[in-house]
Amino acid sequence: MPSDQNNSRFESRQVSNTLNRLQESKTSHTILIYPNLRTLRKVYSKYLNIKIQKNRIVVILPYYETVESVKKNLRLVTDSKQISFAENIDVIKTENSILIFDSYDIMSYPSIQPMNVSSPTLSSHDIPIINFLSSTLAHADNLNKDSVEFWIDMGPFFNSKLNIKYLLQYEKISSRLFKDTILRQYCLFHKRDFEIRLKDKQQNNVLDCHQKKIFMMDRPQP
Repeated sequence: MPSDQNNSRFESRQVSNTLNRLQESKTSHTILIYPNLRTLRKVYSKYLNIKIQKNRIVVILPYYETVESVKKNLRLVTDSKQISFAENIDVIKTENSILIFDSYDIMSYPSIQPMNVSSPTLSSHDIPIINFLSSTLAHADNLNKDSVEFWIDMGPFFNSKLNIKYLLQYEKISSRLFKDTILRQYCLFHKRDFEIRLKDKQQNNVLDCHQKKIFMMDRPQP
């Protein structure tokens, strides 16, 4: 069994490699498959800290951790005076504002029904998060922002009425609608959700919707 020290070094390399790939990326749609929350926290907090001065809107939609947990984690790696946590898109006025919402609240509205065989497709108007993305992009344009970065945990699609068919439709629609915009979308999949809840064909379909694919391992290979 690898020692705790070896595991720690392995995790640090994984985080470092992931950060390098994210920073060098110019793509608009990235999938990040993460092994655990500890590793994910290191990735998004360090990445956002590196780019904190950019003229952009950042939106983080966590699922397996709370909104307050994300705020606390970001404060640990940044000077809290450098950033402000806005409550809605209408109050973003400064360069360093960050929006944080529970992804379930954004993705799962009471009016949305589970997809079924008789209704296998969706339009962009049927997906609340698509409307949310569009509104945020419009707001960013009004504020002359250079980019909008969305960090979206896809957990609700596996743990609510938002089923896998809904997930596949969302990925297809969002990759088409926002391809040539200032949106930089990071779809976050917990490794267990991606590997256990999705069949091989579904995994491939999800991956095909993304321009950059980052798969983080949770332990060194034997």
